[in-house]
Amino acid sequence: MAGMAGMAECVGERGAGVPNAPVWPFEYSSTLVKTFPNNATIQWTKYYYDWAHNRSRFDFYTSYWLPYHYQEPPVFYVIYFYNSSIWFEYPLDGVCFLRTDEVPSVSPYWVADNFEFDGYVNYRGLPAEHWKWPFPQLYLQYFGQAFGDRLPMRSTNQINDLGATDYYDVIPGPQDPALFEIPPYCLENNQKVEHMDAEEKKQWASLLPTWPGWKYAEKYRVANPKRFLFK
Repeated sequence: MAGMAGMAECVGERGAGVPNAPVWPFEYSSTLVKTFPNNATIQWTKYYYDWAHNRSRFDFYTSYWLPYHYQEPPVFYVIYFYNSSIWFEYPLDGVCFLRTDEVPSVSPYWVADNFEFDGYVNYRGLPAEHWKWPFPQLYLQYFGQAFGDRLPMRSTNQINDLGATDYYDVIPGPQDPALFEIPPYCLENNQKVEHMDAEEKKQWASLLPTWPGWKYAEKYRVANPKRFLFK
């Protein structure tokens, strides 16, 4: 009954039984579990999100960290989103480079702006909302809690990155600014490494205007094309 009451609270002005589109907490952290199709690979990641300052961070672990382990497994790969830049760091190898300065952190409105409601489901034993991308060929889906803060539960990945990502231990609230600081050696020794060939750049150029966070970034880009913060 509590789950159904939560669903009722989510119903908005879009019609009977159709909830208002979910919006991510502007600040939160979560454990991400990415599963890949056709194999048993699982990728464990810690995600830190701070939309107020247009920054986020992914820490990729070599394995799952259980509390009874003596130490946390090493982070072998880190992605920093800061302003419109994406930095890749491989801390175990001391390698770090700027991947691009054209893509900001994802908008908390990415589901609200792009997905359609597809009904209520039971997911991981909890009442959930199912949202889907209106273009079936991309096969993007999103599941969020149908109660409380309507926190994220699962999203399928884009067509060039098959699989699904589950969100666990989602904790809304302010994040430590130190998490988003680019390591000094990255800034001191940076030489932009371009991994994209001409065809990849062409694909990025065609996709960016439809990317969920793009229209929010664009108005800031006009004011300051190199660096900007979301206040």
